[in-house]
Amino acid sequence: MVHMSSRTTIRLDREAKSLLEELKDEMGAKNYSVVVERLGAEAERLKHGELGPLPKLKSFVSDKHDRLD
Repeated sequence: MVHMSSRTTIRLDREAKSLLEELKDEMGAKNYSVVVERLGAEAERLKHGELGPLPKLKSFVSDKHDRLD
């Protein structure tokens, strides 16, 4: 069964359109929908804490002993 998607039009300024075009070319995507879907998936991945190889690593907190004067 072929999934038929509905279409819509969105208004973008020239800068946003240019950025989407660049991303489309870099990704080798066939259309802007693919680019937007991939960006959404990446945003979702980052939102859920996949921020690199050590996502549970605590933030560095500087103290008075972190430098040699």
